[in-house]
Amino acid sequence: MRFWYTKWVTLGNQRGFTLPELMRATVIIGILSTVTLLAVAVSPRTAGAAQAPAMVTGLIWGIDQGDVKPAGKESLQKVQVAPGVTIPLVISASGRYVVLERHITGVVTSGPGTGAPFTLTYHANVPLLTQAGQVQAFVVGSGFEINTHFESQFGGPCTPLLDPIIGFLGAMAGVPPTAICDGPVFKGIYVAGSGTFVSGPNGHGVFQAWLIPVLDPATGHILAGFGAIQFDTE
Repeated sequence: MRFWYTKWVTLGNQRGFTLPELMRATVIIGILSTVTLLAVAVSPRTAGAAQAPAMVTGLIWGIDQGDVKPAGKESLQKVQVAPGVTIPLVISASGRYVVLERHITGVVTSGPGTGAPFTLTYHANVPLLTQAGQVQAFVVGSGFEINTHFESQFGGPCTPLLDPIIGFLGAMAGVPPTAICDGPVFKGIYVAGSGTFVSGPNGHGVFQAWLIPVLDPATGHILAGFGAIQFDTE
């Protein structure tokens, strides 16, 4: 009796497979199954692989008036803005204002979308005179979006983030970095907090910014401003 033969197995008019062909097909299927299992096993590791830290920096060129509401009835009051300096201001009874939506614009100077504009949209409820409080913001640029939450205040640490601002103020003699950090005239608004890329690069990190505001002398509200932002992922 012969166990190995090459006679065609037929069904009706259809041609079947010889035993060697069936064996070769079984081997091929086995190899493909092994490759598939290996791919499934390796994919989660690849997806979870560490990525290089990313950084986005930019220069702030402007801020719009946005949608800002007083937290209480406004009236003309005498307000102390500096030691021994009191000026009349139209201000809410609580001294606070609710920023429903406001936009800060600028250009990206390094990182994703370098050279393209960015927009920072924020919401807040802060005292007019100190600008201190919690702020929720969303930064959109070319190829990235950042969701960030930070605290704002007048004055702050003299960080390297101030370097481009000092360069911008270079024409104004006698304006050292300390004047922006905690000076009586050019004091800026410093913000610091956390942020997360929600599109573009991946990562969570530290968000910070300096804004040098141009204030309305009659109301104390910000009319315009310039500054810098920086976001570093961990």
